[in-house]
Amino acid sequence: MISSGLASEEIAKKYKDYFEKNEKNLLEEFFTFLRFQSVSADPAYKDQVLACCAFVKKKLEEMGLSVEEWNASKGYPCLFAEHVAGEDKPTILFYHHYDVQPVDPLDLWKSPPFEPEIRDGKVFARGTCDNKGQCFYSISAVKQFLDWGRKENLNIKILIEGEEEVGSGSLFELFEKKKDRFKADYGLLVDVGLPSLDMPAVTVGFRGIVTFDVDCIASNSDLHSGAMGGVAYNPLRALVEVLAKAVDEKGKVTLPGFYDGIETIDRSDLLEYDLQPTLNEFDIKATHKEEGFSSIESNWTRPTFEINGLNGGYAGAGFKTVIPAKANCKISCRLVPGQDPKKVGDCVIKFLKENIKEGMDLKIRFDHGGKGYYTSSKGKLAQITKTAYEEVLQKKAGFMICGGTLPIGYNLAEAINGETLGLGYALDTDLVHAPNEHFSVDRMKYGFMTIGLILETLAKQK
Repeated sequence: MISSGLASEEIAKKYKDYFEKNEKNLLEEFFTFLRFQSVSADPAYKDQVLACCAFVKKKLEEMGLSVEEWNASKGYPCLFAEHVAGEDKPTILFYHHYDVQPVDPLDLWKSPPFEPEIRDGKVFARGTCDNKGQCFYSISAVKQFLDWGRKENLNIKILIEGEEEVGSGSLFELFEKKKDRFKADYGLLVDVGLPSLDMPAVTVGFRGIVTFDVDCIASNSDLHSGAMGGVAYNPLRALVEVLAKAVDEKGKVTLPGFYDGIETIDRSDLLEYDLQPTLNEFDIKATHKEEGFSSIESNWTRPTFEINGLNGGYAGAGFKTVIPAKANCKISCRLVPGQDPKKVGDCVIKFLKENIKEGMDLKIRFDHGGKGYYTSSKGKLAQITKTAYEEVLQKKAGFMICGGTLPIGYNLAEAINGETLGLGYALDTDLVHAPNEHFSVDRMKYGFMTIGLILETLAKQK
């Protein structure tokens, strides 16, 4: 047995027993949370997003927390809840979001995306994993800590935003207005995952991101591909040609200036594990990596250039022989610490404009960006979180970097101005952002236990 001591065993068991005894009621409340169609990307869901915010606010108030609703110049509210023990006590801040991704394509869901359903011990619905499930087990554990633990020894702040899935615009704005309110000794961003339950890991870094929406316009109307074929240049072809130049056969991004400023990351404490089981799960047979780096390094510690969508012309049933008037692509670049999103954005825009076929009208919209973030694995919170994983899962834990992005991660860590890292029980197989997203009930329990153990341990620290 891996254990940090009798007291930790007893605390973990206390949270485990509570969850199992109250599982039915907890799941009923969780299902209510999931039924809110809080899709921040689509204005049609505005009322649902606001109703979801109100639901979370009420729950935080019922926990006895002081709750404020923060609004920026536009967008959805951020909730800030607080338990104050005293200025001389340590402070921990938890981060979550209550918004979710769109559900398309709807026909691929096996059950309605906003009607939660349990199958084989897993809850299926949009947001189960990202981030409502992790938000729910986290604030539920805080509630129990406030009921049971040494709450007089620990200040707790909870930040829950409503725009993570669309770039966290309101929260970026609020950083300037509410800067002092974010300060904490520790920050836990509970919106990440694990390689597997057999290989738990504390997330000590995130890749950043920049995203673009690109229109390539060739004419004022779709054209007959016979009448104009061989004369009019196809905008789909123009985009494909320029996009194909962006990454070479060695996996290196070719954009001048793209790699400027990259910081060296200490990889000595990071896990090395085999990605093959995950590749098998998704039936991925074609792979690549940047030359000179392992697959896991390419996934965690190197930047990327990805084509997220490409469309134009006719793609419906049957056939329509046209040269489209316009083609569109969506591009994202994952960034690593040291890369500046604006400078990388400028590199992408310059590259596209300089390499697109002459005569094409290129319209590029820079959507949003966020810096990569990395912290030491040797900090107090990192070690406490590692030990909590080990106590709950009875497996040796390590450290990892998230290949994905919290748009707000770098800025939030700066605002907290304390040790900040990621925790979570998501798995690559949870189909986050895809149809049939799910999160298992047992991992909700493990998350509940882990948060409880971290809080109780911090409250004992002198």
